[in-house]
Amino acid sequence: MLKWIFLGSIFALAACGEAPELPEHTVEETSLAPRQGQRVQVNVSADISRAECEQLINRYRSDGAPDGQVGVNKPSAKLGGSLAPWCIENFEGDGITFNDSLF
Repeated sequence: MLKWIFLGSIFALAACGEAPELPEHTVEETSLAPRQGQRVQVNVSADISRAECEQLINRYRSDGAPDGQVGVNKPSAKLGGSLAPWCIENFEGDGITFNDSLF
């Protein structure tokens, strides 16, 4: 019985919990008129995980959809710390793609 109460509590907390905290970031949006959607560029100043990159894209997905793009740029050691695109959602049915070649 205690096991079920514990599991119920976890599910209740998950349902009522806050959204995960996003990494520190800035956002630049560019109109793609006459297309619907924006080009959303999210910049982070530190290394982030794949899951955090996906969370950032999901946070701004509605701004880019249906015909725009949401991308996350992070510092690249290969480019001397300059920002480079790492994960991108182009809304072409491929989902989020990662560009690991620059990292």
